[in-house]
Amino acid sequence: MKLNFSYDKINDVLYANIGKPKSALSEEVGGGIAIKIDIKTRKPIGFIIIDYMKRVNKRILKPIPNFKDIKLPQYSNKQSN
Repeated sequence: MKLNFSYDKINDVLYANIGKPKSALSEEVGGGIAIKIDIKTRKPIGFIIIDYMKRVNKRILKPIPNFKDIKLPQYSNKQSN
């Protein structure tokens, strides 16, 4: 499974999608994680992690249901002056 990632540095949110982003239902699974579900097939098509780098840096990022074997990217959420 190939995931495409995008990171909102200002809000510290990681978005992951299988293929191109599309409309989906979101199901919150806890720990600041929501799974994106395809409206038609009801299959997982991605996820969103809120406070992503904050969770990574504090080592409190929980496994992502349906996406446990993926390697998550690293970003810096520090603001430039």
